Amino acid sequence: MNSQFEEINETFKKSAIQDVFDFERVFSYISAFHSTAIEGSTLTQTDTAIFLENQIPIKGKPMLHHDMVRDYHNAYLFLKNYSQNQNAKILTIDFIQEINKKVMKNTGSIINYILGTIDTGNGEIRNFAVRAASGGYYMTHDKVPDAMAKFILTLNLAIGNAKTSIEKHHIAFEAHYNLVTIHPFGDGNGRTSRLLMNYIQMLFKEPLSIVYAEDKEEYIKALIETREKKDIKVFKTFMENQHTKLLIKELELLKSNQTKSKIDNSNNKGMAFFF
Repeated sequence: MNSQFEEINETFKKSAIQDVFDFERVFSYISAFHSTAIEGSTLTQTDTAIFLENQIPIKGKPMLHHDMVRDYHNAYLFLKNYSQNQNAKILTIDFIQEINKKVMKNTGSIINYILGTIDTGNGEIRNFAVRAASGGYYMTHDKVPDAMAKFILTLNLAIGNAKTSIEKHHIAFEAHYNLVTIHPFGDGNGRTSRLLMNYIQMLFKEPLSIVYAEDKEEYIKALIETREKKDIKVFKTFMENQHTKLLIKELELLKSNQTKSKIDNSNNKGMAFFF
């Protein structure tokens, strides 16, 4: 496990980052960039922020990629708002499907296969085989309903019993891994799993995590190694490292911003400080 993880997490929670800047808004842009870039979006981090801030498409970039970013961001905002609901800690399969539906709202499509069709924009549970990028296949579709039921039951129990920050983050990381491994949807499984991880962190009022787009290869390797070794510690360690990387970077930028403000008294709260 990452020896810095708990210390940095607590330091970040005690920091003045929200007093200096609307970090939640900035994080929503950062998260949208990295999660969609992993899935092929060509919008840069700056493109993503400009597009989401102004809703003006970036010239030369596909509308499909704008739709990916917009849908992801809207799903994130939905989860942020819903996390304040009195029933927010009771997760259901329908709720997971709603996340996927929002993620795929404008980029879903009709998939025709030998036994019928599925609309990947409606959050439908898949009823066909899905090949993994690393080779082989995810679990057969007939096993998905039972796997999802067990997943939800176990996750709700874990959420109800969590006490420490480490436990809470580990529940989020494990939920991320388990959902993407079940791969219940025709598309958008990765984005849905990463958003579910964030949602659980929102419930616990813990700092949120991302998977860096530049670490995609390491991310895939961690998923594969975890499955092969049947050892969730592999993925938890990967996510601890990603979480620590993000918080260290943002704390350093916060310190830089505070130093600059003292020097020029500009109180500049521009997004550039957090990118």
